Amino acid sequence: MVSLGVILVALTGLARVATGTFVDIAFARERQAATGVLDQSLERVRALPYDTVKVGHLTSDLAGAAGVSGSGTTAAPYRLTLTNERLPHGSNPPVVPLVPNTSSVVVNGLTFNTRVFVTYFDDDPLSGALRITAEVSWSSSLRGSAQRTVRGQTILFSPAGCLSTATHPFAAPCQAFSYAAAGTQHGAITTSSDNFFGATISQASIDTPATSSTMQLEQLASLTSGSTSSGARLVIAGLADQQSGFSPSSARANTDPTSAGSVPSSTSTAVATTGGTLSRSGAGNVVDLVAPAADAGSSASTVAAASTQCPNLAGTDQTDGEPCGRASALQGGALGSTVNFTNPGLGLMTVAEVLAPPSAAGSFTNRDLTPSGVCTGTTGNGCVHAKATRSLGRIRIGGLPAGMIPPPGWAGYLVAVTDFADTVSTEAGIGADAPTVAASGTITYWTGAGYATLAIAPGVSQALPVSTLEVASGTLVLQLTPTISTGGTTASSTGSTCGGAACITTATASSRSPITGELVVRLLDNGTELAALTVRIDLGSALADTSYTHPASA
Repeated sequence: MVSLGVILVALTGLARVATGTFVDIAFARERQAATGVLDQSLERVRALPYDTVKVGHLTSDLAGAAGVSGSGTTAAPYRLTLTNERLPHGSNPPVVPLVPNTSSVVVNGLTFNTRVFVTYFDDDPLSGALRITAEVSWSSSLRGSAQRTVRGQTILFSPAGCLSTATHPFAAPCQAFSYAAAGTQHGAITTSSDNFFGATISQASIDTPATSSTMQLEQLASLTSGSTSSGARLVIAGLADQQSGFSPSSARANTDPTSAGSVPSSTSTAVATTGGTLSRSGAGNVVDLVAPAADAGSSASTVAAASTQCPNLAGTDQTDGEPCGRASALQGGALGSTVNFTNPGLGLMTVAEVLAPPSAAGSFTNRDLTPSGVCTGTTGNGCVHAKATRSLGRIRIGGLPAGMIPPPGWAGYLVAVTDFADTVSTEAGIGADAPTVAASGTITYWTGAGYATLAIAPGVSQALPVSTLEVASGTLVLQLTPTISTGGTTASSTGSTCGGAACITTATASSRSPITGELVVRLLDNGTELAALTVRIDLGSALADTSYTHPASA
């Protein structure tokens, strides 16, 4: 009995100690949760734009608030009693967690009430420094059910420098921002049909090559260049899409040390395309798309051009140690779209063809700190240059089936483009040159009695008076109805004064497809439609775009 009594006394003491320990642990968890809510409130304020924080609170939220003295007048301004510092306020819109400055959150079933206050640090409104005070209170059932409170403070200050207080409370390096992009888009001649002798064709296109080069320069440099070969694409609802060609090439470079792909330079040569023919049949009649098998392309990007890493489009190597990007693509053979009217016995008809061009399409972007044939007046922060150039082989749209007798003077096509070439160039920055556009070539089109020609030159788009053609063979009638115009060109820029020097802040230039529009092909038998094809023509654009933002004064 004596032993049991001793054990009972010992266990009673241990139970009291254990109970106290459990209470302490539970209270520590509550305080830890409150501290987390407190930190979240302070970080929310720190993430706000400085201009938002400095206007403070909504006046009505401060009137009569606990811990706030004064009446909001000049003689008795609102002050936070804890620090005796004035509180900025006004008719401010809602912004968490300043307006309103009170909120509550439930964590693990316990409600925590939060209050946030902005005051002038050391009660000095002219210093620009702000004190953020946050407090979190909660009613604890532990240790006497008392109201518990934790408080925290942080100081915000936005120094003069290269920054925008409207977007961020911290200054950043005083560096210019430069952007340059150049590209030659895929051109496409696309045939579609809801009735090709009972079959459908969602998309049957032949596409010319594409190139692009883009750079962004500020504290870090990032460049991407790429090219894609020509190809053919056949899309039929309910079936898998078919493609031939479209071989890619890409090169990236950047100076971001945190990027897994951070490399000072990168070059890539595209694998030669396989090419081939894609087909769609309807009642024995066939639409064929042909992609060439000998395209080639390459791309290069570097943050510090040296040696032969990044030649310009004229082949001159860039060796100035500045960022440079380049891409090229050469169509190696003919693109073609044909229809073989086997079942009506009319034979092969060329819908469209694009022969191989005399030279590759190319895109080039570069930064210059001193004049080098481009950016001819540049100094200081320099300027960026973007240039795109291309040529197209002979293009013919709208032929006749071999089994139909053409009208007098017919040369085998409705519209043709020969010797087309264009170049666009833009610059932005200190001493940048004005944007330029050049376009040349010849358009030949059917007038109904023969052909007329139009010289391609920079300017606005204009409609081409291409004549509709209707040819009969027995009871069969083939109709070609064109709606075609020229693409046109544009160029514009915005001039300014940057750091006391003349500069261009934005510049764009484009040269669109030499011809654009559509051709409707219908085959009728005694007035009944056997097939109808819509051929849309858009041979893409050459584009150049540059911009420059001068750094703010330090």
